[in-house]
Amino acid sequence: MAFCPDCGREYPPEVVVCRECRAVLTEEPPERPENVAVEWERLFSVSGLVEGQMLKGALESQGLHPRLVSFDVPAYAGVRWDWSRGDWGEIRVPDDELLEARAVLGDFFKAVEAIRLEAETSEAEGGEPEGGEPGR
Repeated sequence: MAFCPDCGREYPPEVVVCRECRAVLTEEPPERPENVAVEWERLFSVSGLVEGQMLKGALESQGLHPRLVSFDVPAYAGVRWDWSRGDWGEIRVPDDELLEARAVLGDFFKAVEAIRLEAETSEAEGGEPEGGEPGR
Protein backbone atom coordinates (compact mmCIF):
# COMPACT_ATOMS: atom_id res chain seq x y z
CA MET A 1 0.00 0.00 0.00
CA ALA A 2 0.97 3.63 -0.47
CA PHE A 3 0.34 6.47 1.97
CA CYS A 4 0.12 10.24 1.75
CA PRO A 5 2.80 11.81 3.97
CA ASP A 6 0.55 14.84 4.59
CA CYS A 7 -2.99 13.56 5.24
CA GLY A 8 -2.21 9.87 5.87
CA ARG A 9 -4.75 8.54 3.38
CA GLU A 10 -4.08 5.00 2.13
CA TYR A 11 -4.02 4.13 -1.59
CA PRO A 12 -3.43 1.03 -3.73
CA PRO A 13 0.19 0.61 -4.90
CA GLU A 14 -0.52 1.81 -8.46
CA VAL A 15 -1.53 5.30 -7.23
CA VAL A 16 1.49 7.61 -6.87
CA VAL A 17 0.02 11.00 -5.87
CA CYS A 18 -2.57 11.86 -3.21
CA ARG A 19 -5.83 13.09 -4.72
CA GLU A 20 -6.38 15.63 -1.93
CA CYS A 21 -2.90 16.93 -1.10
CA ARG A 22 -1.17 16.22 -4.43
CA ALA A 23 1.81 14.93 -2.42
CA VAL A 24 3.93 12.06 -3.71
CA LEU A 25 2.97 8.90 -1.80
CA THR A 26 5.35 6.89 0.37
CA GLU A 27 5.48 3.26 1.47
CA GLU A 28 5.48 4.17 5.17
CA PRO A 29 2.31 5.40 6.86
CA PRO A 30 2.73 8.77 8.60
CA GLU A 31 2.41 9.15 12.36
CA ARG A 32 -1.17 10.06 13.19
CA PRO A 33 -1.60 12.33 16.20
CA GLU A 34 -5.26 11.38 16.73
CA ASN A 35 -8.02 9.33 15.22
CA VAL A 36 -10.29 11.44 13.08
CA ALA A 37 -13.91 10.34 12.70
CA VAL A 38 -14.99 9.68 9.13
CA GLU A 39 -18.41 10.90 8.01
CA TRP A 40 -19.92 8.36 5.60
CA GLU A 41 -22.31 9.47 2.86
CA ARG A 42 -24.79 7.32 0.94
CA LEU A 43 -23.69 7.10 -2.69
CA PHE A 44 -25.84 4.50 -4.40
CA SER A 45 -28.51 1.88 -3.62
CA VAL A 46 -27.77 -1.63 -4.86
CA SER A 47 -30.17 -4.46 -5.62
CA GLY A 48 -27.83 -7.26 -4.55
CA LEU A 49 -24.40 -8.36 -3.42
CA VAL A 50 -23.00 -8.92 -6.92
CA GLU A 51 -24.00 -5.46 -8.14
CA GLY A 52 -22.62 -3.93 -4.94
CA GLN A 53 -19.27 -5.71 -5.21
CA MET A 54 -18.94 -4.72 -8.87
CA LEU A 55 -19.54 -1.03 -8.16
CA LYS A 56 -17.35 -1.12 -5.04
CA GLY A 57 -14.53 -2.58 -7.15
CA ALA A 58 -14.92 0.18 -9.73
CA LEU A 59 -14.54 2.79 -6.99
CA GLU A 60 -11.60 1.04 -5.31
CA SER A 61 -9.79 0.80 -8.66
CA GLN A 62 -9.72 4.60 -8.63
CA GLY A 63 -8.24 4.83 -5.14
CA LEU A 64 -11.53 5.56 -3.35
CA HIS A 65 -12.59 3.96 -0.06
CA PRO A 66 -16.19 2.69 -0.44
CA ARG A 67 -18.14 0.52 2.00
CA LEU A 68 -20.83 -1.89 0.92
CA VAL A 69 -23.60 -1.99 3.53
CA SER A 70 -26.30 -4.68 3.49
CA PHE A 71 -29.79 -4.11 4.87
CA ASP A 72 -29.94 -7.78 5.91
CA VAL A 73 -29.85 -8.74 9.57
CA PRO A 74 -26.29 -9.97 10.35
CA ALA A 75 -26.01 -13.79 10.24
CA TYR A 76 -29.46 -14.03 8.60
CA ALA A 77 -28.88 -13.48 4.88
CA GLY A 78 -32.10 -12.49 3.18
CA VAL A 79 -33.79 -11.32 6.38
CA ARG A 80 -34.14 -7.53 6.12
CA TRP A 81 -34.14 -5.01 8.91
CA ASP A 82 -36.88 -3.17 7.05
CA TRP A 83 -39.06 -5.17 4.65
CA SER A 84 -40.50 -2.01 3.09
CA ARG A 85 -37.16 -1.39 1.36
CA GLY A 86 -36.79 -2.65 -2.19
CA ASP A 87 -33.02 -2.46 -2.26
CA TRP A 88 -30.51 -4.95 -0.83
CA GLY A 89 -28.08 -2.35 0.48
CA GLU A 90 -26.06 0.70 -0.41
CA ILE A 91 -22.57 1.92 -1.13
CA ARG A 92 -21.22 4.59 1.19
CA VAL A 93 -18.09 6.69 0.82
CA PRO A 94 -16.28 9.17 3.07
CA ASP A 95 -17.91 12.58 2.70
CA ASP A 96 -14.75 14.07 1.20
CA GLU A 97 -14.85 11.45 -1.62
CA LEU A 98 -18.54 11.82 -2.52
CA LEU A 99 -18.17 14.07 -5.58
CA GLU A 100 -15.32 12.04 -7.05
CA ALA A 101 -17.18 8.78 -6.40
CA ARG A 102 -20.25 10.12 -8.23
CA ALA A 103 -18.06 11.02 -11.20
CA VAL A 104 -16.40 7.57 -11.22
CA LEU A 105 -19.77 5.77 -11.16
CA GLY A 106 -21.11 8.12 -13.84
CA ASP A 107 -18.22 7.18 -16.12
CA PHE A 108 -18.68 3.50 -15.25
CA PHE A 109 -22.40 3.55 -16.15
CA LYS A 110 -21.67 5.37 -19.43
CA ALA A 111 -19.12 2.70 -20.38
CA VAL A 112 -21.56 -0.12 -19.54
CA GLU A 113 -24.29 1.55 -21.62
CA ALA A 114 -21.90 1.99 -24.58
CA ILE A 115 -21.03 -1.72 -24.46
CA ARG A 116 -24.73 -2.64 -24.32
CA LEU A 117 -25.57 -0.41 -27.30
CA GLU A 118 -22.63 -1.81 -29.29
CA ALA A 119 -23.83 -5.37 -28.64
CA GLU A 120 -27.40 -4.48 -29.67
CA THR A 121 -26.18 -2.78 -32.85
CA SER A 122 -24.00 -5.75 -33.76
CA GLU A 123 -26.89 -8.15 -33.15
CA ALA A 124 -29.30 -6.02 -35.23
CA GLU A 125 -26.82 -6.01 -38.14
CA GLY A 126 -26.79 -9.79 -38.14
CA GLY A 127 -23.53 -10.26 -36.32
CA GLU A 128 -23.22 -12.66 -33.44
CA PRO A 129 -22.84 -10.87 -30.10
CA GLU A 130 -19.56 -11.43 -28.31
CA GLY A 131 -19.66 -14.41 -26.01
CA GLY A 132 -22.53 -15.93 -27.98
CA GLU A 133 -23.37 -19.58 -27.69
CA PRO A 134 -21.27 -21.89 -29.87
CA GLY A 135 -23.06 -23.61 -32.74
CA ARG A 136 -25.52 -20.84 -33.39
